[in-house]
Amino acid sequence: MPRERTGSIGKRKDRPGLWVRVKYRDDQGRLKVLQRKVDTRTEGKTLIKKFLRETEVFVRS
Repeated sequence: MPRERTGSIGKRKDRPGLWVRVKYRDDQGRLKVLQRKVDTRTEGKTLIKKFLRETEVFVRS
């Protein structure tokens, strides 16, 4: 059974602010990472949900 996909919100050492990160595998099996800077954790949670909906296509293939 595959792992449930989740995202994370955290700080980076090389850049200021909060960052959202979601990892997934594309249709050829390559690991892809989506990252965006956000202002608040609430905005980050919303963005993670959006990223997970967008990458749902790749997981079902």
